[in-house]
Amino acid sequence: MGYGGVRGTVFDVPASVRQTELAVHEGTVQVDSVFGTTVVNAGEVLTVTAGGAPTRSDGVSFEMQAAVTQMFTLLGPKGISDEEMRRTKSQDEDAAERSQLARASGITDDAFSHAIRDKDLENLIYLDLSYGRMVIEMRPDLAPQHVARLKERIREEFYDGLAFHNVVPTFVAETGDPTGTGHGGLGLKLPAEISDEKFMRGTLGTKHDIGEPDTADSQFFIILEPAPHLDGKYTIWGRVIHGMELTNSIRRGQPPPTPDTILTLRIAADLPN
Repeated sequence: MGYGGVRGTVFDVPASVRQTELAVHEGTVQVDSVFGTTVVNAGEVLTVTAGGAPTRSDGVSFEMQAAVTQMFTLLGPKGISDEEMRRTKSQDEDAAERSQLARASGITDDAFSHAIRDKDLENLIYLDLSYGRMVIEMRPDLAPQHVARLKERIREEFYDGLAFHNVVPTFVAETGDPTGTGHGGLGLKLPAEISDEKFMRGTLGTKHDIGEPDTADSQFFIILEPAPHLDGKYTIWGRVIHGMELTNSIRRGQPPPTPDTILTLRIAADLPN
């Protein structure tokens, strides 16, 4: 599979051994492959998988978003807009302050009590970091198989000590890989449970292989900013209802040089009241 005949325009092209994705921002791009010639216009996304004909999609994939953000990071200030630079700098400056605020027990205890009030403790999980606790409400109404599998792994203390191996500013914080590489799991695949729920800040989803939604395993991610390009493509199984500000302190990188880890992940019903 090869590409040729690309005519000057503005576009993004991340590629892997299994898939190449092309998102065009301005003008048009002509793609020549063994399947013939395809013209991709501004606002369109073309995906080619190994052995498959090119297909068009409504938006960029999870992998595209992460790859583009990483490209901006590698390019440095010249590759990042002024707005993005200001946003990233602001997040860095606020991280320590937010972390200290999260540890202020007089504030956190009241907010925590309010967050869990009248909730089903069987479907609440506590994700403890070195600088505070996040409370996640699971959604068995959206993804019953994924929630059931997660509960099994949590009760086995599988997630304790696992790293946030992929943290992309303004996009996502990923964890759940026992190898810490982003390519590991337990080898136990789950079929996708796609819903109409939207990927908003604080939404939790399950990672799967590119273009193979029925390969979800142990990895999951927390959305840091709205990500409509993921809607309808990944399984949503929960949302952060307390402690979302802690995500501002999670070390960034793909992977981070010294990643943050999950101290413990527990189901609220299993803990003393």
